[in-house]
Amino acid sequence: VFRGKSLTDDHLMRRFVVDEGATRRRNQMEVIRRRHATAAKRRRLGPSPLRRMVLAESESEGEDEAVAETQQRERKRAEPRSSVA
Repeated sequence: VFRGKSLTDDHLMRRFVVDEGATRRRNQMEVIRRRHATAAKRRRLGPSPLRRMVLAESESEGEDEAVAETQQRERKRAEPRSSVA
């Protein structure tokens, strides 16, 4: 309870305190909202960076295996076939 010189002072002071409380709550909500926004940006859809690395490595290994298989096929084709009669 505020004891000012007049009722107007009391009323103004009370309004000031209420506004300060509302402003503080608004600022807290804004901070929380910003924090959630940055977390949402970080939380992208799709595989995590580590998972992407693993997928890239497995794809490169798969490509290496495919290249090796095609080279083996080409070698077999290039070998002279001996006819067994």
